[in-house]
Amino acid sequence: MEIEKRGKPTVTICTNRFEILAHVTATGLGMPNLPVVVVPHPIGGISEEEVKIKTDGILDNVIGRLLR
Repeated sequence: MEIEKRGKPTVTICTNRFEILAHVTATGLGMPNLPVVVVPHPIGGISEEEVKIKTDGILDNVIGRLLR
C-alpha cells in the first residue's frame, strides 16, 4: 500500500479465502480502491503445474491493473 500511495502501480494478489479481508484492510487503511486480484485457494502445497494454471488465469488481469 505504501508503494501505491507513492504513485507506483501495484497489485495485491490473494486467494479467494482472503479477498474480503484484503478489501476490508485496504478500506480501513484509507485505500478502498487498492487493486486486488484474486486467485483460487490454495496456492501453497500444490504442484508447480497447478501454480502455472492459476497464474495463467490471472496474468492478464494483473498486467492490466499495473498499466492502468
